[in-house]
Amino acid sequence: MKNTLIALLLFFSITSSFALTNANDSLPKNYLGLNLGGAYFTSKDNGDKQSAIDINSAPFYGRRVKNFIFALGLGINYKAQKIPLSTSGGLESYYGTDKSIELALLPTIRYYTKKNLFITSSFNIGRGSGERKTPVSDGRKVYYSNTDYSSKFIGGNLGIGYAIKAGKYFLIEPQISFQKLFNEVTYNYYASVNSIYFSNFEFTNNPNNSHIIFALGITYRFK
Repeated sequence: MKNTLIALLLFFSITSSFALTNANDSLPKNYLGLNLGGAYFTSKDNGDKQSAIDINSAPFYGRRVKNFIFALGLGINYKAQKIPLSTSGGLESYYGTDKSIELALLPTIRYYTKKNLFITSSFNIGRGSGERKTPVSDGRKVYYSNTDYSSKFIGGNLGIGYAIKAGKYFLIEPQISFQKLFNEVTYNYYASVNSIYFSNFEFTNNPNNSHIIFALGITYRFK
């Protein structure tokens, strides 16, 4: 959390020093947009390295002040993982899955340069939920251990992009950003054979995730 706040403070101080004092008042003041992105990332959970695909969308509304856009967005993330696993005592292939969905508030600040480049930074705070299914063999049967989990997270994004003008009011904006999230995840573990429940326990973990996110934004500007 400390490193994220320091990065955001540095970003605000650097971009403020480049602000143009004679902004063109004829530019639209309202920005309505949608960012679509994705990431391939790895994380450590209880010492195990895992990889996953992250697909996200973030509609937002912002107002221009000089060359800065101050916006509020809503992030919707879907993560999916399919893991081939070997089980003792059998030759068949089994797969474990991990699926989750997250919702986040995204206060955002963006700075546009004269060359249509922009720097963007956002603060992320939100919640999520998901489910893992893992095949396990006891030597005679294969059963699935299931883990339902909920998460709370906080962090930030820092990125750069390019605004391509598409007509008078639209911008197409490819961008790349670095995201750091601090999580608190609560797991509820249970297992079953032939749908018969036989064990249960709950624990909390705090994995930290760092992602590189590629996104494509479409922004509509109006008075």
